[in-house]
Amino acid sequence: MPLGTTQKHLTIGKLAQRAGVGVETIRFYERKRLVTPPVRRAADWRSYPQDVVARLGFVREAKQLGFTLKELRALLALRGNPRTDAAAVRGRAAATIAQIEHEINQSPACSLHNQVPRMGWNCLCV
Repeated sequence: MPLGTTQKHLTIGKLAQRAGVGVETIRFYERKRLVTPPVRRAADWRSYPQDVVARLGFVREAKQLGFTLKELRALLALRGNPRTDAAAVRGRAAATIAQIEHEINQSPACSLHNQVPRMGWNCLCV
């Protein structure tokens, strides 16, 4: 941010609304160290910088892909380290996605799903 500019801060309610998550989700992510604890303002209100909206979006999307909180914490630590290049972060994410895909392919549900065509059943739910 250029010198002399200020970043508008958000209350936890506004942050939750903009990020598309619940207030309790934000508090949970703080406890799990996925979000940096906010500055406390008047009346002890949490005050978050706007860039936390993007961080929460990243966490939400990565969780939907199957990343665990531990994996997310490691990725965010890499991402926040000035000595880490983007290729290292992408490589770590790609490795995790490959592991998730492997686990899905090895799951009993996937195995059963693959058996349906061999059994001669027509399945409209595929």
